[in-house]
Amino acid sequence: FQPRRLSRAAALTTSAMTAEPLHGPDLMDHMLFRIQAVNQIPYNLGLIDFTVSGRPVGKVTPKVAERLASSGAAFELSTGTNTPTLTLSNAAGVTVEQRTKAVSAVMERLRDEGYIAGWRDELFKV
Repeated sequence: FQPRRLSRAAALTTSAMTAEPLHGPDLMDHMLFRIQAVNQIPYNLGLIDFTVSGRPVGKVTPKVAERLASSGAAFELSTGTNTPTLTLSNAAGVTVEQRTKAVSAVMERLRDEGYIAGWRDELFKV
């Protein structure tokens, strides 16, 4: 006799209803389900590469890229090619400390304007 294995969605619902902690393979299934759920990015977003010192470090939506580029000299949006790119400009500085300070100033301004919610007051070294 093999016990019937619940689908991930059913297991999550059942676990949430009984408030029983997940263990072992059930916990891994739960975590994998969550990871797959948040990794679903629509292909039509037209994400733009974000680069620092010529190295791609992530992607942003065109709306975010435009907002960052219009928020001061720290960010530049190149649109003269087939593939637009958001870059941290030379005006942001060349050292980690200078770039971190420049990005922090932009992020704080966007927070104060209400564009960024859920502020944690954490610096990310750039």
